Amino acid sequence: MARPVAPSTFFFLILPYGASFGFVAVALPFLARENGVTVPEIGALVAGAFVPHTWKVFYAPVVDTLFTRKVWYGLGLAILVAGTAASLVVPISRATLPHVATLVFATQFGLTFLNMGCEAFIGHSVPAEQKARTSAWYQAGQVFGLGVGGAAILWLAQHLSTTVTALVVAVGLVACGVPILFLDEPDVGERRSLGAAFWTLLVDLGRLVTSRAGIIAIAIALAPIGAGAASNLFSAIAVEWNASDTVVELATGLAGGIVSAAGALASGWFALRLSRTSAYAIAACLIGASAVAMALLPHTSTMYVVWTLAYQLFLGFGQGVFVAFVFETIGKGAVATKYNIFAALLNLRVYYTTRLDGWAHQTWSSNGVLYMDTALTLVGLVMLAGLVAFARASIKKPEPA
Repeated sequence: MARPVAPSTFFFLILPYGASFGFVAVALPFLARENGVTVPEIGALVAGAFVPHTWKVFYAPVVDTLFTRKVWYGLGLAILVAGTAASLVVPISRATLPHVATLVFATQFGLTFLNMGCEAFIGHSVPAEQKARTSAWYQAGQVFGLGVGGAAILWLAQHLSTTVTALVVAVGLVACGVPILFLDEPDVGERRSLGAAFWTLLVDLGRLVTSRAGIIAIAIALAPIGAGAASNLFSAIAVEWNASDTVVELATGLAGGIVSAAGALASGWFALRLSRTSAYAIAACLIGASAVAMALLPHTSTMYVVWTLAYQLFLGFGQGVFVAFVFETIGKGAVATKYNIFAALLNLRVYYTTRLDGWAHQTWSSNGVLYMDTALTLVGLVMLAGLVAFARASIKKPEPA
């Protein structure tokens, strides 16, 4: 019998995933802005990091079929370490932006394997009654890694040589993956052929678009509600709030990671007491309200800290609710395939909302980013309410067995 897995284990295993996004969303935009790269160009670079995460559903059956979950996790971690180190060594400027974008894309492609390895462990090794708590720890690790990891990489890049920074970051990322060595490989049942795995993908997609729960999940994943795209540009627009390097590192890094993780952990409690759609809608409203407040109130360093932290707290909560919903919905079986149907849609949403926020900055400056983010949330809320009402009215629940 496999040993029970402590929910907090996944906090550490997924930290490299968060740190990689932290580099792209926190350190890279700030360093790029300092070297003359425009906010729309930064928005396009950050949005490009989400592209592999929208494609991964199409090769997730390979992860469900070949090798072990530990092998996929190790492969993803190796690509992540190599790609992040290389990205740190290449100087960031408008001239080198295509090279940096290529490295970021390749790193994120490898990162999808690490992500799917963790998902498979959660799907197969965690009891149903522990999935909400485990999902909360899992999401907390992502957002904590994003904030703290991004701030740490930014600080290292500003105080050490590129080679030393790359080496320190590589060692830290590898250390996060050590707990995988002490986990029992999950029992996934009988192995299927690759063709059967892809057939399962098509069947799952068919069920997804014809069921009430599936339509609601698609609405939540695709609608521009609670995407949190503005957080990807906080470090790029910091100069307009007169925020220093230290303030940016604090607000979008260390403190941001802590409050985001707190929000994600809190979602584990609320997920057991509210419906998923209600909790997610509440989180989206709070995210939008914090963005409006940041735009309307004085553009000072203090306001920058207060409202970026509020935004990240509510974003962590919303993301935690969504992850719990997905893990409880997909059950076992082809976990990587089924989870990444939702994850691909979610990342597609973050991609297009980040591009729109970047375009809004070009047109209306930094307040435009925040107003666009809020407007997209309002549109998403209306879409979600309409689709939920349609699903409830037109699609009947299956009769109980």
